[in-house]
Formats: sequence, C-alpha cells, structure tokens
Amino acid sequence: MRRSAYIHSVSAVMGLAFSLLLAACSFVHEVLPPCEHYLHFVYDYNMKFADAWQHEADQVSLFIFDEEGNYLKEMNISAEEARRNNILLDLQPGTYQILAWTGLNSDDYLCLAPADRTNSRIKDYSVRMNAEAQNVDRDLVPLFYGMQTVTIPDAATSDIRFPLMKDTNTFRLIIQADANNTSSSVPSDEFEFSITDNNALLAYNNTVVTEELPLTYSPYYLGDGDIHDSEGNVVLTTTCAELNTNRLIYGTHPRLTIRHKTTGKVWLNVDLIEYIMLMPTEGSLDKMLDREHPQQEYLDREDEYVIVFFFTQSSNGNMINVRITINGWTVRINNIEM
Repeated sequence: MRRSAYIHSVSAVMGLAFSLLLAACSFVHEVLPPCEHYLHFVYDYNMKFADAWQHEADQVSLFIFDEEGNYLKEMNISAEEARRNNILLDLQPGTYQILAWTGLNSDDYLCLAPADRTNSRIKDYSVRMNAEAQNVDRDLVPLFYGMQTVTIPDAATSDIRFPLMKDTNTFRLIIQADANNTSSSVPSDEFEFSITDNNALLAYNNTVVTEELPLTYSPYYLGDGDIHDSEGNVVLTTTCAELNTNRLIYGTHPRLTIRHKTTGKVWLNVDLIEYIMLMPTEGSLDKMLDREHPQQEYLDREDEYVIVFFFTQSSNGNMINVRITINGWTVRINNIEM
C-alpha cells in the first residue's frame, strides 16, 4: 500500500514537472525575439580597394524580389540610416534577389518600372539619366548600383555584406601652356568642352542599353585657375572645366570634344576611352581581380579623371597640343594645331 502511494506521488510530481517544463518552453519561445537579419553596404570597388561607404553614403532604394525574380516590395533607406549601415531586413527565411540604387530621390535619375508592380519582375527595372534635350550640364548626385542573391536562414541571425559599384564619373579637364611657353594663357570663355556618349539608360544588371539618341555631357563648372611663382606672382592662367558622365563601357566610343568658340574650330575630338587607355595602365590593370575583363574593371573602379592638355604656340600664333597627362601619367601625342 505504501509502495503504491509512493509511486503515485512520484508520478504526480513528474507530471507536474513536465507540465511546468512545457509552459516554460512556451514562455521562452514567446519572449525571445525572432532572429534578425541585417544588411551592410560595402563600397570597396574602387582604386584603393578599401571600403569608402561612410564617405559616400546616401539615400538607397532597395527593390526586393523572390528567388525567381518576382517583385515583393521596396525599401527606401534614408541617408542617415545608410550611414549607420545596419539595415534591418524584415524577411521570412528563403532566397531573395535584392536590387539597389542610390540617387533615385534626386532630380538626376528616373527609375523606370511598371506602374502596377504587383506582377513585375526584376528585368522590368532600369534607371535613366534625367536629361533635358539630351544634355547634362549639372553636378550629378553619385549613382551607386548593387544586385545580390541573398539567403535568409531559418532559426539563425545573419549579417549580409552588400557590395556597391559607383557608376558616376567626374572629369576635370585643364588646358595650360607647356613649361617652355609659360607666357601664354587661355581664358576659359574661349573654349567649349563636351563628352558625348550613349549611356543614359542602365538596365537592372547595370549594363548600358543603347538608345536612339546619345547624351552630351557639358561642364557644370568652367573657370580660370592661376599658377603662381615662388613670389606669389601669376605666371600663367589655365582653363578648367569639370563635368560628370554615367558609367563608361570598354569597347564603346564616347567622344571628348574641345572646340574654340571664336573660330568654331575643333581643337580636339578623340575617343575618350582610347585616350584613357593610352596612359600606362598596365600597373593598374595588374591589380584588377577580373583577369578576363581588366579594362572594364578599371573603368568601374576609377571614378575621377584629371586630364591636363599642355600646349605651345606655333609661329603663326596657333595653339599646338604637345602632350597630356591623365591622372598623373604623361602621354606624348602628335601635335594637334588650332
């Protein structure tokens, strides 16, 4: 009798303990926060091979698609949140395709997407440069691009590294007298500068979509710069122009043109990418990770080009272009007279 009562008591205690354990597990499940997933932007696709996102951070538009590329939703990340760079993704476990562009909140770019996005797909999305009469003459907000397949795990947190590429380029064009002809100066209002390229439209995968009409990029800054001697005297005046372009593609042929306003004569009309590749890029190309397409990787990593045109004057007073420097590299060229 006592043994039976003892067994009954032990069974009752074990049953109570099991019930409490189930209740505790349910409680823990309810109070523990769900697994969180964070996205972090990285911009190290530059010539320094170092992350510069904190310096460049701006508003980001994220377009999220399922694994098959069907549209799910859009997230707009403010510049402040982008600088904090700890973007919470409210996504269920699974595989997604995420498309990112910066600058879509500016007047510089237009996101082209279906008005009704319910049944849209990732291939339906693109970005076009906002150009009036096919001319761009303003300092553009930098356009960054990224696309990545992301897997959200089940029952685990995750930190997702999201690389970005900068599509916007800055060109600083300078005309100045050669060292042997420092008495000559060229007022900036004597010249017209332009770059012509058919690269206004970028597809979802960042490829350039050729359109019927090209764009003409004109300077947003045009002025004179003085060079002084050791005593502070102005020894010559240079002409300076600064302009932006969209992404450059190796194998295409954008034109750089410099025209003399008074005479209308074209002083320079060259293939811009061929000109860039004239400089000793071998050392730079050796650093590229894409061994099959190092030239394109170089054009995508480099976002600033300083091109200086040195001239002398012929006996009849015409300007002769004798050499240029591109990002510090000197290139000797056949004399171009104007």
